[in-house]
Amino acid sequence: MGNNYENIYQSQIDEETLKDNSKLLLCPECDEIYLFEMINKRQRAKCHRCGEILYNGDSTITMVKVLTISGLLLFYPAIFLPVLKIRMAGANLETSTYESIFAFTTKAYWPIAISVVLFAILIPLFRLVAYLTVVFKNQFINHHLGRTFIRFLRASHEWSMIDVYFMGIIVTVAKMVDRSEVELTIGTLSLILLMVNNILLQSVTHYDELWKKLYERN
Repeated sequence: MGNNYENIYQSQIDEETLKDNSKLLLCPECDEIYLFEMINKRQRAKCHRCGEILYNGDSTITMVKVLTISGLLLFYPAIFLPVLKIRMAGANLETSTYESIFAFTTKAYWPIAISVVLFAILIPLFRLVAYLTVVFKNQFINHHLGRTFIRFLRASHEWSMIDVYFMGIIVTVAKMVDRSEVELTIGTLSLILLMVNNILLQSVTHYDELWKKLYERN
């Protein structure tokens, strides 16, 4: 690993450093602990014990920025534009994610409505906003809310379930395709791209890099 990081053991960590855990870097493979150190954007730091990549410069931060912005741009058409257009018995029907919530509510399907709002809309949207505030420089937010947002991102990645909601749409289409004409829309494409964007964002996120970026700004 060279001089990119200074290795320290748990017995050597003082109380002040433990409280400010944004200064620490934990190897995800062997749990070795390191102190953050500024390195060149093109450098890469590896754990000297197991060889796991600890930090890969700013390469993934750039990808996170791109995916965050694209996710926010896709969010409106994916939620508010019609996802399906159905022609059945001479009638044309269309519905969006937003309208489906009202339909579930009026039919007294409260658990389903709440689940869609929470897991397919609010949590994914809050995650994108949290990413936005962490990866882009804002002194007030980085200093006062940055740590909270990163902890939220790490704890909530399993609760963003746009893909589960999309699978429900696929099941609906499969059941109705023989009895009616189902047309996919721009909303459908936006929802698919948002789902893929969400998966990619989760896969490229390296939370230690987010902590390092926050530490550099503070």
